[in-house]
Amino acid sequence: MINPTARPTPAPGAEGWTVIVDLPPTVRWITLNQRVTTRDGAAARRRHAQTIAGVAYNALMRHRLPTGTEDRPGLDRIFLQVEYRFRDRRGQEPSNFEPTLKIIIDRLRPQRQHVQKGELIVELGIGMVADDKPDIIVRGAELPPGPPLGRKYPGPGQVILHIWPLPH
Repeated sequence: MINPTARPTPAPGAEGWTVIVDLPPTVRWITLNQRVTTRDGAAARRRHAQTIAGVAYNALMRHRLPTGTEDRPGLDRIFLQVEYRFRDRRGQEPSNFEPTLKIIIDRLRPQRQHVQKGELIVELGIGMVADDKPDIIVRGAELPPGPPLGRKYPGPGQVILHIWPLPH
């Protein structure tokens, strides 16, 4: 049984992975501050979300992380710390970017399929963990934003995942 008050952390010197998800120039950050009030706005947000999901899936696959299926995930539990990098130094509140991060974290689960409005929807995932519940993916404190990427950086920014395996 997991003690909900104890925050597990990786063992000192534990091997982990750092995955950099470079957001392409064709997307915008999906934030908590956005208000989607029109059908066109919802469609644009959906397109951005699909692109972010694909980019995150490719980044995770490139790093050869432990993979598996829903029945046999690559790892039982992980510890995750997140770092954002933006193009400039404007005051950004990392907590506003949770919707973008959620799309990326969902790629750690196994691939899933479901039917929505008569259409088959496939959600890409690498199967590193069985689900994205808080007792499986333990989130550490958010790291402060890294140094700015500069105006010449083509996309809106980067999401950097620092991942460590946790014992059962």
